[in-house]
Amino acid sequence: VSFLEFINYSLDTMIIGRFLGSASLGVYNRAYYIVALPAQQISSSLNKVLFTSLSKMQAEIEKLRDAYSSTILVLGFALFAFAFSVSAASRAVITVVLGPGWGEAIPILQVMALAIPFNLLVSINGIIYDATAKLNLKILITLIRLFVLLSFYLLLYKYGLLGFALAFLFTEITFYVLYSHFTMRFLSLSVGYMLFLHAIIIGVGLVEFLVVSGLSSLLSAHGFPVQIILIAQIMLAMLILFAFVLVAPPKILVQVIQRGLKNVDLSQPRIFPGFIKLMLRRYERIAEA
Repeated sequence: VSFLEFINYSLDTMIIGRFLGSASLGVYNRAYYIVALPAQQISSSLNKVLFTSLSKMQAEIEKLRDAYSSTILVLGFALFAFAFSVSAASRAVITVVLGPGWGEAIPILQVMALAIPFNLLVSINGIIYDATAKLNLKILITLIRLFVLLSFYLLLYKYGLLGFALAFLFTEITFYVLYSHFTMRFLSLSVGYMLFLHAIIIGVGLVEFLVVSGLSSLLSAHGFPVQIILIAQIMLAMLILFAFVLVAPPKILVQVIQRGLKNVDLSQPRIFPGFIKLMLRRYERIAEA
């Protein structure tokens, strides 16, 4: 499985380096890692904890089902908001982080950022399979991903680097849908319920994308420096996420977080930072109302 996953996630760099050259490969990798590295830090820490927890639940389908759907909602909420904001702010991000000579990386980052939430949420499905020893199915799905990836490369290679980025995006969406389909069948999860969860997390991402894009257009039209534009975009993206998490959180998010922390004593000063305590107490008031 590890070897197949290595081939899957190294194939793009091998092909780009071979046929488009090292300069194009450098542009592609820089754009990818700008958005992937911060997101991977979020998910990798969580995944280590999840594997241990889910392994203990492998014989308890109801608990496993609840843990899976809750994780998709909470992690997806953060990942889609972050990635779609980065996509909307890609011009400012590339210009400030890499410099004005990296304009070729802007459309690559716009597309790659949209793929990152699907890429990282796939790992939650992978953990479910590892925890329940369903390795044969995991191998099959990984082989299918390789075939899908090659198919999209053949269809889109004529568009150069952007074609490879689009192939990555379409493959990650296809891979995630396929993985989730088998996980939902195994855990007896309702399709309607999972569509509802994804409508929420993708909806948050779309709101971030549209508002941050609008701000970018507005400030650029008035000639603001790109550094000021990026700072304003970051602040606005955080404000929108703050509004969704604390001011007007979706009811299902409140229920999931309260259920997961129902036995935690919020009076203990070292368990949570002040902001998290504020959020949880706000959720208690919403639930009571």
